[in-house]
Amino acid sequence: MAGGTVWLRVVLLAVLAVGANLWLERHLGHGLEDPIGLLGLAGGASVLSAVLDWSLKDVEKEKLKAVTHGRLRDLLRRALSTPVLVLLCLLGGVVAATYASVTVVPPRGANAALIVVPTDRPETKETTTLEAGGKAARILMETNPLGRDVVINVDGYIPKRLTLFPLSGLTIDVEADLEPLPTLLFRPPVDAMKSLKEGGRFVVYRIEAGQCVAIGASSNIAARGRSFVLGSRRQIPASVAALWNLELLGASNDQAVTNETLHAWLKPEPVIAATMMQPGDEIHAAILSRADRHKAEADLVVGRDSFQDIAMVPRTEGASPRCAP
Repeated sequence: MAGGTVWLRVVLLAVLAVGANLWLERHLGHGLEDPIGLLGLAGGASVLSAVLDWSLKDVEKEKLKAVTHGRLRDLLRRALSTPVLVLLCLLGGVVAATYASVTVVPPRGANAALIVVPTDRPETKETTTLEAGGKAARILMETNPLGRDVVINVDGYIPKRLTLFPLSGLTIDVEADLEPLPTLLFRPPVDAMKSLKEGGRFVVYRIEAGQCVAIGASSNIAARGRSFVLGSRRQIPASVAALWNLELLGASNDQAVTNETLHAWLKPEPVIAATMMQPGDEIHAAILSRADRHKAEADLVVGRDSFQDIAMVPRTEGASPRCAP
């Protein structure tokens, strides 16, 4: 019977050690075999042993050794008893079933903010910074045996909803698993470019439940004709510029106007939106004169293409604007 109890303890201790090591390695990045941790423990024990050997006489050493061994034997007998090991295994199982990590591999281009938001309790969101090309970030979060839905938000990428399961956790490679936010380039028509040079501005709205919500506008820099870009910064494809040239010439513009407009369109002003625009969002954009008269507009539903070229059209005289400034 005693032998069976010993083997049960051995099995429980092995399960506890292996399980703890795997969980720590997966969710915290450091297992029980972590060389730094072991070095610290071994170093501390060695220093303590050396101090005792130096300070005690041989007889005192033998007495201390006998007392220490006896107490250590009693401590181990209690700590490694079957009920204690069973309790530790149960506690370890509870922790493993209710906590897991979100591991995020950063993009290589630039640093980015990471926000992990539980859908059931958005106020408990976790934030950190991903260093470009650096080590993966680990965030330990509460979950449950059936999994917990979280939303992964990384600057420049479309938020993604995923399920955080216990034991396995969640691993995201930003560049491989997340979709970059689309780039929206708004091109004012030639007449509206004149209004921009005279102090006009560009305003963009999101349509929410039929209401216009302003989310961005051009800066107050010196007035000049230009295009406007929202979302991720990308190089304008050369094929698109060639189509613009044909579009301008086909509208009976002379070569000087065509060249000037092309130059302005190819150097867009970045517009920072208050909220990220995602595929499916309904957008209204407008060019306003210095007197806040609508000179051009564009209505669209954001698609999934990485680069979206939006040609704004002149505002029809007498028609009521969709969104008032």
